[in-house]
Formats: sequence, C-alpha cells, structure tokens
Amino acid sequence: MNSLVSCRARGFTLLELLITIAIVVVLATLALPGMQSFYDRERLIGATEQIYSHLQQARIEAIARSRPIYTQFVVSSGALNYGISQNENCVPTQTTLTATDACVLIIDSGDGSSSATNDNADVSQNDIVLNSFDIDSFNGISVDSGSVQIRFEPLRGVASAGSVIQLSSRPPFDRKLNINVGLLGQISICSPDDSVLGYSPCGG
Repeated sequence: MNSLVSCRARGFTLLELLITIAIVVVLATLALPGMQSFYDRERLIGATEQIYSHLQQARIEAIARSRPIYTQFVVSSGALNYGISQNENCVPTQTTLTATDACVLIIDSGDGSSSATNDNADVSQNDIVLNSFDIDSFNGISVDSGSVQIRFEPLRGVASAGSVIQLSSRPPFDRKLNINVGLLGQISICSPDDSVLGYSPCGG
C-alpha cells in the first residue's frame, strides 16, 4: 500500500526575515556615499559642459554673423544666470523679447523680414530667439566667479578678455571645475584641484 507523503510549505521565520533586512540595510548604508559622490560628480560635469557648449555656440555665432556676440554671466549668491546676445550688457533674466536689454539673437525665420544686424524692436518676434540660461536643474552646483561679460569678435572668434568661470559642488565633496576662455577665443575645461577625474589639472 502506497503511503502518502504530505509536504508542508515552509516560509521564512521571523529571525530569517530580520537577518535579511539587516543585511539589506548594511549594504544600502555602504552604497549610499558612493551613489551620492557619483551624482555630485555628474551634476558638476553636466553644468560645466552646458556652459562650455553655450560659450562655443557664442564664438561660432560671432564668426558666422561677422559681428561681435556677447555672453553675459550674472552671479548672485552662487546662483548663475547667463545669456548669449548680439546686444552688449544684456540681462539674462529679461524675458521680454523686444526689450533692448534682452539676451537674444536675431534670425531669419524665412519670411525675409529680418536681418542679423537689426535691433530687437525692428524685427518680428518670430525672428527673435531668447538665449537666457541657468544651472538650476543641477542641484547643489554653484559658481564662485563674479559677474562677467565675454565678447567674441567676428575675426576668428577671439575674446575681448581672458576669463575663468569656476563651478563648485557642495560639501562634503567640494569638487571644482574651471572653464577657461583665452584671448584667442580658445575654450577649455580643467580641474583646479584635480578633484574630477577625466579632466586635466589647471595649469598642467
């Protein structure tokens, strides 16, 4: 006569569950500083590369348009607003397109009614592009440099003056990256204290 063997399903005991939770907590605690460091580095790089690309755009626009193009940086309590404009001393927080102090570039939208040399008030709003930016989306990144205007000349995109824009992450990481603009218009990124791998030390 065949005997029936009943198998009872066995779950986790309370002790096993507590041990598993304790292991997960320990692993998460060990991994958290590494994740925070990773995201801190990526935010700093993201903000720096954004500004770098806009400076390159301004230089290219100056050469292509055969007229000076300005980049205006305004720093207040570490927060940065900046803009690219054909207008000198533009205000990056100005959002009215036709305002004479707006950071704008005049384009030709295809209607033939604009010229890259015209003033804001002389052209259709369809031909005006607002070029104001900030780094608010990169949480914890601040700019140590003061407010500055950089003018790129149409002849080979040379700069009016050499400038350094330094970006920093907050403690405990305190990483730094510099964007250097040379008199010949060359733009580069370096790490002043060698705190960001992948970038050359400044002055090295």
